[in-house]
Amino acid sequence: MPKFSTTRYKDFTPKVAVAYDLFGDGRTALKGNVGKYVLGQALVVGGLASQPGYNVQLTSSRSWVDNDRDFVPDCDLTRNTAQGPTAAGIDNQVDTCGLAVGPNQNFYSNSLIPNLAVMDDARYGWGKRPYSWEYSVSAQHELTQGLSINGGVFWRRFGNFLVTDNTSATAADFGVYSVTPGLIPTAPASAGGESLPDNIYTQHFYNLNPGVAVNNLTGLSKTMFPDSNVYDKWFGYDIGLSARLPQGIIFQGGLSTGHQQTDFCDVQDPAKAGNNALVEMLGNPAAPASPSSLESCHMEQNWLPQVKFLGSYTIPKIDVQLGGSYQSIPGIEYSAVYAAPNSDVSRPVAQGGLGRLPSGGVITGTTAVNLVPPGTTYGARFNQIDLRLGKVVRFSNRKAVVSLDMFNILNDDTISGASATYATWLAPTSVVAPRLFKVSLTFDF
Repeated sequence: MPKFSTTRYKDFTPKVAVAYDLFGDGRTALKGNVGKYVLGQALVVGGLASQPGYNVQLTSSRSWVDNDRDFVPDCDLTRNTAQGPTAAGIDNQVDTCGLAVGPNQNFYSNSLIPNLAVMDDARYGWGKRPYSWEYSVSAQHELTQGLSINGGVFWRRFGNFLVTDNTSATAADFGVYSVTPGLIPTAPASAGGESLPDNIYTQHFYNLNPGVAVNNLTGLSKTMFPDSNVYDKWFGYDIGLSARLPQGIIFQGGLSTGHQQTDFCDVQDPAKAGNNALVEMLGNPAAPASPSSLESCHMEQNWLPQVKFLGSYTIPKIDVQLGGSYQSIPGIEYSAVYAAPNSDVSRPVAQGGLGRLPSGGVITGTTAVNLVPPGTTYGARFNQIDLRLGKVVRFSNRKAVVSLDMFNILNDDTISGASATYATWLAPTSVVAPRLFKVSLTFDF
């Protein structure tokens, strides 16, 4: 008989799972799963759910000298004025308190500052939160007693994408530029010893024109750009083997792989979205001064296979345990942030430059750009073998196991972190843990 279950959680995330005994003999199972998962929204100050549509400064910092050393700021902190024992009038205070400057002075503003506005349809209503649908179909078959194979195919689709628009600018308010490939120097051997791939991005970088204000509005892509086909999807599959053989032999493992595809071109590319294209989204949120190329609006990730196996065996009569595992996983993803000379970036428009200096830049300075397409370039795979040797000791109806665990016995030194800055490109910042031995004692009572 088929087994069917359905669950609906309080946050309206339906999930359906089906299992079916194909031949009725309990040896072949077909399984299916469909589930929807939505982005959680915490009601915290600054969170999307609580964002009133404007940025409100809720904290502030200002200098303070505790003249009477009583650990109490003896100033009138409700006013943003310079106060102290030498000040006149109501600013004559026991302690010395300076003015709040820069962003801190916004704490004393009585008006809202519209630079982080969020559209209502990104905060309220049914079906507005970012979500993902997950689908899977899998099968498991028992070849013989204790030996089975399994495999599955998995899909994931994301939706309700949040995008950010600088409402004070259009695509026409950005200059387009490229960097000259011939001016990119060879990475020194001290950096990492590798050369850039052939498919680097050198064109279609954007820079906001000087004097244009920044007033960001966050909303759903399907609202800002009706009928746009923005997508983020993942596809992968697993193949595995599981064995429980005579004499206590256990062996299992398999292959898992998949890749991701994303496309935001319908909202970022002026050729598709017109003058309202959100080229500002090509800026790196973690480092806005190092933009990505427009060509990165479509990403095709490489397939990333993982291979893992493990096994164990207890030698009878002498009660010696043997165990081991092997894993081969993809290396780290490479990126390269190149400091392009402003003399190159600012060359005439007819030659592919901005025709001006980048906003806030100087002729002797540089502009950082991302060269390597995302999801395409990876480091060496990490291959690790771990072993365990244990001895079972029995006494007085009790049992203890003395074990020696050996991790990374080949002492693989694969890089687990590397510099993305081109001047030190791929210089290792971290490597996997070295060979490690651990002795342990387990006592059952």
